[in-house]
Amino acid sequence: MRIFIMGIIMILMLSVSSVSGKGLRFAIVPKEERSAFYFQSKIGGMDAAAKLPNVTCIYRGPKEEDTREQNDIVEELVREGVDGIAVAVIRSENLAGRGMQKAKAAGIPVISYDADFNTDTLNKYKELRLAYIGSDNFEIGKMLGERGV
Repeated sequence: MRIFIMGIIMILMLSVSSVSGKGLRFAIVPKEERSAFYFQSKIGGMDAAAKLPNVTCIYRGPKEEDTREQNDIVEELVREGVDGIAVAVIRSENLAGRGMQKAKAAGIPVISYDADFNTDTLNKYKELRLAYIGSDNFEIGKMLGERGV
């Protein structure tokens, strides 16, 4: 997970159009802040940021899986003017129609990780995010079934 988060931060850095010597601030927004699984993304983000000059990682998510709280956090990060956001999407339509539109209007690049926006939402909101980084659980299950695992 730590190397994975380093990749996310690097992609976000490449997407920032003007780096003017100021520090860069990237946010990781998990589904649930205290989850042991997502806590690894905090550790990885902080570690990656510490290895890069003038880069700060912000880790902020809902205490429990709550789509409204996640959206509020994204909107707060947009108001704070972060340089990029990585988000593990809880509920596609809610986040896409509110917080992501504000991020897009502010020119803040977004990457989804672990959990992506659903296909209907991606079709409805063009250019919602730069990329999805994660696994396709359906395909993994299909491959395991084909192998008899």
